[in-house]
Amino acid sequence: MRRSSLRLCIALTLSALITACQAPPAPTPPPQAAPEILAKSTKAGKGVPNGRSDTQAPYFRTPLLTSRDPDYGFTKEKPIKVGPRLRTGVHILLLNALRGPQGQPLEYERQGACCEFPSVHSPLGLGLLDVYRVRVDGTDQDRLIYVDMYEPGPPQIPVGFTQRGALAS
Repeated sequence: MRRSSLRLCIALTLSALITACQAPPAPTPPPQAAPEILAKSTKAGKGVPNGRSDTQAPYFRTPLLTSRDPDYGFTKEKPIKVGPRLRTGVHILLLNALRGPQGQPLEYERQGACCEFPSVHSPLGLGLLDVYRVRVDGTDQDRLIYVDMYEPGPPQIPVGFTQRGALAS
């Protein structure tokens, strides 16, 4: 009788330790408040540009650093910098390279421009951020990503995303 009680006690203790050592589930990011959109381009009812990160479109093939800042790319104060604007299309290369945390492709759509800021890299002395709605395949939550096409980068991968082709096989 005593041995069975001891075994039960050990089993319960091990179960509690195993449960306590498991990683907590990843927190669901809070919904983002949409910024005031100052300009928007649409075609066939969708924001332009739009696309998916699993097409044959060009994308960053060189490894990019992953930001450690959880706000990087998700707030107007910490946009992804891909400028100067003379290097057109860098933001599309970045969006086409983004994947979900397990390498899932994603869909992106430009929501418009927002958030005026001073910039010496703009002929007018000010720039606007582009706002993209991003959704990872297999999820139902949209994220907003802010992109600065005026200030120099280098661009980084926002927290919670991976880079296409960068996962170990």
